Amino acid sequence: MTARPPLDSREALAEKLCRIQGRRVLVIGDLMLDQFVDGRVLRMSPEAPIPVLSQTRTHQMPGGAANVARNLAWLGVATDLLGVLGEDAEAAALADRLDSLPAITLAAVTSAGRRTSCKIRYRTDNRQLLRVDHEQTNPISQAEQDRLCQLAEQKIAAADLVILSDYAKGCLPPEMIARLAGLAAKQGKILLVDPKSPDFNDYKGAQMITPNLAELQVAAGRALGSEADIAEAAAGFVEQLGLQAMLVTLSEKGMAWITRQGWQLLPARAREVYDVSGAGDTVIAGLAAGLAGGLDSLEAVQLANLAAGLVVGKEGTSAVCPGELLADFGAGSADLGLETLQPSLAEWRGQGQQIGFTNGCFDLLHPGHISLLQRAAELCDRLIVGLNSDASVSRLKGPQRPVQNARQRGNALAALPFVDAVVLFEEDTPARLIAEIEPQHLIKGGDYQPEEIVGHDTVSARGGQVHALPLLDRFSTSSQLPPTNANTDTVSD
Repeated sequence: MTARPPLDSREALAEKLCRIQGRRVLVIGDLMLDQFVDGRVLRMSPEAPIPVLSQTRTHQMPGGAANVARNLAWLGVATDLLGVLGEDAEAAALADRLDSLPAITLAAVTSAGRRTSCKIRYRTDNRQLLRVDHEQTNPISQAEQDRLCQLAEQKIAAADLVILSDYAKGCLPPEMIARLAGLAAKQGKILLVDPKSPDFNDYKGAQMITPNLAELQVAAGRALGSEADIAEAAAGFVEQLGLQAMLVTLSEKGMAWITRQGWQLLPARAREVYDVSGAGDTVIAGLAAGLAGGLDSLEAVQLANLAAGLVVGKEGTSAVCPGELLADFGAGSADLGLETLQPSLAEWRGQGQQIGFTNGCFDLLHPGHISLLQRAAELCDRLIVGLNSDASVSRLKGPQRPVQNARQRGNALAALPFVDAVVLFEEDTPARLIAEIEPQHLIKGGDYQPEEIVGHDTVSARGGQVHALPLLDRFSTSSQLPPTNANTDTVSD
């Protein structure tokens, strides 16, 4: 059967995304570095019947459990990440990439002599030619398991939820999974598992697991050709393992959500698939973020489905942020004009309400933006957001920006429960807009002094207050953009 979506409007989705902000999830699993080598194929090799790749770009991203953490962070979830790394260049590169990302705390056990897992993908024209894996898959030592469990026990108390990201690279042998499940159960924490073992009995103690169809078929020992077959096999494991539910990803067909009460199908939105690398990481991250934020299970599943549908349209192992989810949620009709706002302004002033104003490009609305807007709204009764037009963004940020047009950005902002109005302005600064709106509170994020904020003189002259609020560390739209085409060893993602 097909599920009736519980998130049936952009406003409902925005309210749920706001609930997620600042929750904390613990991710434990196989840490990997994903490398991508892109180029052009112009000829075949004279040495063998193989294409010759003329390299134009290389870049690297967090993979495996580290990509789960990255996806959580970009949804607004504070993430503790535990795993095992070798003493090699790949470990250093992964740690460096994670250090540049927001909201992730890495606590890795160092394994002397063990190679850090690294996947190298060679690509041309948006398709893979070859993947080379450098890895060790033997289980980590008993001493390393003990150390990882000690770290996990310290972190579980602060977590709203625990994820085991099993890529079968040796970090999570069955005995380790059992110990971690016991620690989570002892503290009453939900445990989610992205499985790789062909024996799902290894995951007893988890509340939910998220296999793809191929993994479910291997575990079931048979082909599953219909939705009913999938539901039957999954329901058997739910009963056998004492699970609350199983979420099965079905590629272009969407997802099947199976509980003890029955099953539901959540169709995927039709879109062009660019790259499925790491899509399963996005699924479990979206599910975990929703559950940690207090969403009911079907709402959390729908959030996971929406996020996964977006990430497969991106390059490499990627993540999505709230603004992308909101912009993708159908057509919107936010009014971005000042004229239509004037009656509301008069009414609010007549009621003695304090009007606040902030402004920005808000391209790819991310957790840093949401945090700023939430704190800005706490300073006033009504919050108005000035939004740079597309031309203004291009002048300020460069010809590749904005990523989202003004209508998409405005609709995302207007859906937030603490934003009362969004007004578009064409100039490079909102000075004119501030003069016309006459707010009592002018709010800006960043390393500004109040006297450096555009419009401070106008607001101060009328007895208003100017506020400079610190931003969340390391969140920026530019870090969500795909790598450039430069010929470089490492390009920010």
